[in-house]
Amino acid sequence: MKRIINILYPERYISVGHQLIFLIITCGILSALLYKPVVEFHPIGAQPNIKPASELTTQKKKPAQVNVGLHITDFLRFDTIRNDFMINAFIWFEFDPQIIKLETIEKFYFTKGDIVHKSDAMLTKKGHSTIALYTIRVQFSTILDYARFPLDDHRLFLNLTNQAVSAEELIYIANPNDYVISENIYISAWQVVGHAVESGYAPVILGTDTTMLQSKTVFALDLSKKDLRQLSLILLPLLFLFYLGLFTFSIKDITVAMTIPLASVAGLFAYSFVIQTLAPMVGYMMMSDYLFLFFLFSSFIIFLIKSLEAVPETILSRKSLRRIEGLTIVILQILLIVVWYYLVDVRNI
Repeated sequence: MKRIINILYPERYISVGHQLIFLIITCGILSALLYKPVVEFHPIGAQPNIKPASELTTQKKKPAQVNVGLHITDFLRFDTIRNDFMINAFIWFEFDPQIIKLETIEKFYFTKGDIVHKSDAMLTKKGHSTIALYTIRVQFSTILDYARFPLDDHRLFLNLTNQAVSAEELIYIANPNDYVISENIYISAWQVVGHAVESGYAPVILGTDTTMLQSKTVFALDLSKKDLRQLSLILLPLLFLFYLGLFTFSIKDITVAMTIPLASVAGLFAYSFVIQTLAPMVGYMMMSDYLFLFFLFSSFIIFLIKSLEAVPETILSRKSLRRIEGLTIVILQILLIVVWYYLVDVRNI
């Protein structure tokens, strides 16, 4: 039993050499766990509610079908923190003018967005159909979930509808080949990794017994975050303050050893204001919040363990205290790996 105790609670763990070994091993594991969420695309969050258009086209009175296409040329504004986006794009509608009028086509709009600029229609003939092409500038917001910030990938949604008619009169049909993203789009710290389009309709409840069917086309854009700078600015200072606190167990001067944990706690509180400037303002906990609370809790634990130096040796021997400190070093780093793994794991997204 004594031999087992010596293995589990060795006071030698508080030496600088052993602490450096723990630091290298732990940081290596943390870096390996970050590889998949940083490199791969893992969006989270809800998607717009849309029902398939086929449910309407099978009715006795079929709605007029309008083919729609969109070509996004560039982003003028891209701010995921404030959920504010602005694009330049071409949008076109192919329709039968004998069934539906151009004036109705022109009343398209985007939910959660404003058309800042819309050109006059450029009309061309295609057999019995007419194609109306517009250049547009749209400012919009979308459905964003920041629970994994700063490892948040996002899927942006641009919802097209028409305010003049219901889905029982007009239904949009979108071919995936008619949704184009310019190859020249550059968004700092983000990479476009995919896009998709879905057409259909959405019910709008107007009252207890009244429901309107609204034609809807959802253009989705997948963006993978590649901002290692922001990730480093958030994680590295937190890790630095965490290990600064752990290394106090290697300091023999009690005055210095008590000062450093307090400095770590003060540094964490001060750095929380920096994190707030980088993070979005939301009403729920994010990954960065959980990590901050873990490091804050660890700093308090380190301070409390180190304050046991003030306990008389007749109550707590120095050898027992060193074993407690060594155990604290091991447990906190294991807990860090477990918490880190739980927060960055992408299997259940």
